[in-house]
Amino acid sequence: MAKKGYPGLVLVPPSDRTILRRRLLRWALFIMALIWGASTLPVWPPPRRSAVPTRPS
Repeated sequence: MAKKGYPGLVLVPPSDRTILRRRLLRWALFIMALIWGASTLPVWPPPRRSAVPTRPS
């Protein structure tokens, strides 16, 4: 238990700049995770072979 005259840890609310920085970092990490996750998925189907036969060269 702290002594009565000892202030101890003084909690100060974060500044607006710190809050904005945290939000931007959180959104940037979220967007990077979305891009990384989307890059692992096969977004485009593989090209199909043409039904029209081609001439052998």
